[in-house]
Order: sequence, then C-alpha cells, then structure tokens
Amino acid sequence: MVSLLTPTTEPAPQAPLDRASPSALEVASPPAATGPVRPVTGPTARRRHRLTRGGFDPYPFDPVLRNLLRLLFAAPLAVVAVVANGTASVELTGNWALMGDLARYPFGSTRIEDTAAFYPPVSSLAGALLPGGSLGLGIAGALVAGVFLQKLLEIMVQREMSGWLIGAYLTAVAANPLFAFLAVGNLPALVGIAFFGVGLSHMRRFITWGSTRDGFVAGLLFMLAALSDSGAILYVVTAAAAAPFLSWRRGEQRGARGASVFVLLFPTLSAFVSLVGLEVLFRVDPVGPLMPLLTGTPARFTELVTGILPDMTGALLAAPVAAAWVISLIVKRPGGMLASTLVFLAILGGSCVGLVPSSSAGSTFVLMVLLAITLLSRPERGRPTAAVIAIVLAHVPIAWATALDREIVAEWLAAVVEAALLHLG
Repeated sequence: MVSLLTPTTEPAPQAPLDRASPSALEVASPPAATGPVRPVTGPTARRRHRLTRGGFDPYPFDPVLRNLLRLLFAAPLAVVAVVANGTASVELTGNWALMGDLARYPFGSTRIEDTAAFYPPVSSLAGALLPGGSLGLGIAGALVAGVFLQKLLEIMVQREMSGWLIGAYLTAVAANPLFAFLAVGNLPALVGIAFFGVGLSHMRRFITWGSTRDGFVAGLLFMLAALSDSGAILYVVTAAAAAPFLSWRRGEQRGARGASVFVLLFPTLSAFVSLVGLEVLFRVDPVGPLMPLLTGTPARFTELVTGILPDMTGALLAAPVAAAWVISLIVKRPGGMLASTLVFLAILGGSCVGLVPSSSAGSTFVLMVLLAITLLSRPERGRPTAAVIAIVLAHVPIAWATALDREIVAEWLAAVVEAALLHLG
C-alpha cells in the first residue's frame, strides 16, 4: 500500500476489499527515511488517505454531490407520486391503508392496550407527523428511495464492482413499475426494506471481516426494519438464521457463529420482548391484535398453494430466487442460495398470515436483488462478470412481467399512465 510519507518502489499486493480482512486495510509502516522528508499535505494527502480506507468512505465523497445524487434518484419517483395522487389508484396502496389506521387510532388515549394498534411504530409515527396525506407519504417515499439507491451505489463502489455491473444492478432494482409502486405507494415496506438492505451490507462486513462495530450497526438496522414494517421481522430473522452458513472470518472459534447471530438479533428481540412484556405486565393479551390476521390464514394458504404457485405468478415470483442461485454459484458463494431461499419462504409465509399484504407487491423482487448485491462477492473479471451482468439485466423484463401479472400493480400503473397522458395532452 502507498506510504503516506515517502514513495515505495513496489507496492505490496492487496486482496480485493470484499474478501479482505481488516489487516489488509491498515497502512504499512513507512521505510526508514534517508534524508529530510517533506510531509504530503493538502488535496493529495486527503486523496491518499481516502484510498487507504476506500472500503469505508461514502460515495460520492463530497456530501454536496452525494445529496444531489440522492435528489436525482428521487426526482422521477416524486413526479410519479404527484401524478398518482390525483387518481383513484391511490386507494390501492399501503400508504392509504396506513392513513386509515392512523385515522382510527385514539391518539388521546392513555390505555396501554392501544400501543399494539400503533405497530409498526416507526412508519406509523412518520405517517402521523408528515403533512399532505397520501401525497406527503408518496414524496417522503421518493426521498427515501433516493437515499436507498445512493446507499446501494455506495456499497457496490466500496466493493470495487465494475461500472457495468453497478449500472446493471441499479437498473434491475429501479427501472420497473414494482419499485415505483413500492416507493411512492408503501412507505412502511420501503423503509423496512431500506433498513434491511443496508443492514445486510454491515452484516457481511461483520461476517467476513470480523468487524464488531458493523455487527452492532447491522443489529440496530435490523431492529429499525422490524419496527418499520410488519413483514420485516420475518426476513430479518431468516437472514440472521442463514448467516451461520456464510463464510465466517471467525468460524473456527467455538461458539463464534451462535454468538454473532445473537449480536445480529439482540436489538430486534429485545424490542419485541419489551413490547410484549409491557402488555403482559398490564394484563393485556399480546396475541389479541394478531387474531384478525391469523383467522384468514387457511384461506390465504389454500390460495397460495392452489392458485398462485402453480400459475405464471408463481413462476415470476420464483424467477429472482433462481437468478440469485445462479449468481451464488458463479461467485462461488453457495451460502447465498440458502439466504435467498429462506427469505423467499419467509415472504410467502408472511403473506399467508397477513403480515405481507398485497400492497407490498414487489417486495420479493427487490429483496432478491438486494441479497445478490449485499451478500454475494463480486465476480471475477472476464466471463464471470459478463455472465452476472446478463443475469442481472434479465431481472428487468422479469420485473415488468411481474408488474403486469399482479392485478393491483397493473391497475395502479394503468391509472398513473392515463393521468400522465392527460397532463401532457
């Protein structure tokens, strides 16, 4: 690595950042000086310092450019939110359901049993504080999506992925109606997925580098995801359950895997245990609020098994999972196959018990692409990279076909296109 004080004749080889250990990021000791040494200062020193810790620096490094990039990502979705707000399709979205729940919530009540009706608290609090009704929630979702896409770009740049692969992943995530429907129509699901996705990147650093700090950050982000969306608790738990089967830096140490999983899940479990304990302490039935959801479980399970999975809808749901399997094999990380499968099964189970409503259409697709970005290694240069790029770009027609196949998304998309044509005409 380049010395900060004097040049070296031959830099030591360095492993890629996504496979490196913390020792690979440390600056080597400078050689003994043979004469007066002039310290490097100014922009050159700052640039060299950034190069030594490139796996951690934000991207873009300039905060002004970083925020402008976030606004650039958010602008098209904000336009979609404004256009969609004037149509009847807004009643199909999760934001509309959130507004209905908040309208019925007794904000002046002091009864402890009313706390369960405020779950998930993060998105419910955001919905209560944001002005503008469904339009305000849609604009907020567009801004969250802008930050989310910038963070995905940052993760891929830190892992030194090629520009073509980065462009393919961003196109696969955002260039489809599923992401737009999720971003401007379901703030709770989007916030939960955003926290979960960024938490996955920290979990990977925790696993491969043994970074305790990233483990705690991942645990806190998983907790925020579970407190933002009712379905997030399922894929947080399943992702943590799949973590022991990934490549661990400290896997040879006895009890290291179990202790690390406990670090990832402790904030989430403590939050839910506290909520349940509070209700039990005040003699409130903690299972009571779940009964309306559980009563429809047999009918939803029957519809899933007999009507959705054997149909084209089931094939489109499973296509991103199959793509994640192929990418896992190409980059030689079979643990990614288990993680994607468990999260997929968790989403199906959540839809059966009512934790993942129909307004969360698109969650499966976005989560599968997220798992490929955050958990899997970058492919090697040459044919492996070209193969991964081709598979990632195949997600785009899959996403459009899924959007047109899902009745709720197709109806929303038709209403938005019709309203946009009226505005332009």
